[in-house]
Amino acid sequence: MSKLTPSFTIPVNTNDATIVLEGNMFKFQTANGLYLSSNKFNGSEKLFNLYSDTRSVSAANPPFSAYPVDYFNVHTNNTLTFTLSAFSYPQRLDIIYANPAGYRLASSGKRFSYIEIV
Repeated sequence: MSKLTPSFTIPVNTNDATIVLEGNMFKFQTANGLYLSSNKFNGSEKLFNLYSDTRSVSAANPPFSAYPVDYFNVHTNNTLTFTLSAFSYPQRLDIIYANPAGYRLASSGKRFSYIEIV
């Protein structure tokens, strides 16, 4: 799959779209653990500086702005699911998962690009 095309396309105002994410180390999390980054924030995003007190991790994991995903299910260390809230305008979303070793964007892997709200 090309990184230029979305992994998921979801119409605006769609409620309760379930996203299944495959990765690793999901049983270990820092703070909330799961976040959504956007290319068009609406003002309700928050700034997260999760590693400022951990010098060995902070340089490679700078602060980021995102929407926290409050409820998600870790099924295995490699699989989690969450329900995507409705977004009222088009945008691109990336998934960020944070654990004690740092955070990773889902789009940095081989299998996921981004979620397109259309």
